[in-house]
Amino acid sequence: MAIQFEDCVDCIQCLFPQFDSVWQFDHSCGHDRGRDNGLNVSNMSVNWGGKQRKLRSTQMLQEEGFLGPHSPKLTVGDFQSMVFENEDDGPFYMPPNLQQIRKHDEVRGKKIKNRLKKDLCEELDRIGISTRGKTLKEVQEIANANNLPIATEEDDIVEGWLGKPKGIKQVLWERGLLNPKVQYVAKVKKDDPNETGKVEYSTLLANCTDFLPEKTCLMFLGERLDVEVDRSTKCHPELAGEGIEYTWGRAKGLYRKAKLYEKKGKENFRSLVQRCLSTETGKGKGCLTPAMIRKFSRRARCYILTYFWIEHGMEESVKVEELREINIGRIKTESKTHHNAIDFNEKFINHCFSKIKN
Repeated sequence: MAIQFEDCVDCIQCLFPQFDSVWQFDHSCGHDRGRDNGLNVSNMSVNWGGKQRKLRSTQMLQEEGFLGPHSPKLTVGDFQSMVFENEDDGPFYMPPNLQQIRKHDEVRGKKIKNRLKKDLCEELDRIGISTRGKTLKEVQEIANANNLPIATEEDDIVEGWLGKPKGIKQVLWERGLLNPKVQYVAKVKKDDPNETGKVEYSTLLANCTDFLPEKTCLMFLGERLDVEVDRSTKCHPELAGEGIEYTWGRAKGLYRKAKLYEKKGKENFRSLVQRCLSTETGKGKGCLTPAMIRKFSRRARCYILTYFWIEHGMEESVKVEELREINIGRIKTESKTHHNAIDFNEKFINHCFSKIKN
């Protein structure tokens, strides 16, 4: 995705250097993927260490939104590291004597650890043994039969805090955001009868000013490429791009109608996909001509205007013909569901190609 995006940006900047470009994506998991070191509480644990990611440092630009009133250890202008450094004292909730004892990693002996299925499969594949469809137990039996070790001996290490991620609780404490009169928990349970008054650590940190506007990978890449990246409303991919969801809907519809033998085998599959996405007209062809793409774009634009009218309470004053086939009442009842063009607007897509024999 990132490489394709870079290629497309290069083409647009070469063809139209006089224009600034805005690239719009829908809210899919791939498009919304955050940076590996991005400021995202989902990548953090409440306590220090463990398998949580090491996030990048962040600067306290101002007091509001960054620092709290409960004895913050940072001041405006300071950089907060998300990893414990040598000059730190360690986790504040750890007794002082343990802070010194647990500063560095300590090797306490050896331990036996089973190898991952993925590693065993890769090693068996290298010697020409297929493990496709095999369970872990079956893979281990095959590895034993071929004299491959299924376990390895490793150092038994007790983790020290130096160089490890601080965790949400430590970050909040350094910012002075932990109120001693409030009960903080890792997760508020829905069936907890005493949930009133409890606050989640992650919610408190996620509302900080530096965590709220965190850019996705694509946004960060777009910034480096000197272009702007935006996303459509959640659950509404049909608003993104120039009607791209309708193009996908057309291609998916053709693919689903294709015979099973046309989908079997690599070459048949590639040929079918290319046919579904082609600009050629005729039976079983995509027929995705520039004129058809513009029609899809107009449809997407019509939905964008409709949601704008709804947001500003203008639906009653809009003339019926301006909405075309768009039904505001239906949209208002379905606006909180995920929209797939082939399901949400299948009739429109089929109507566009009604005069073409498929």
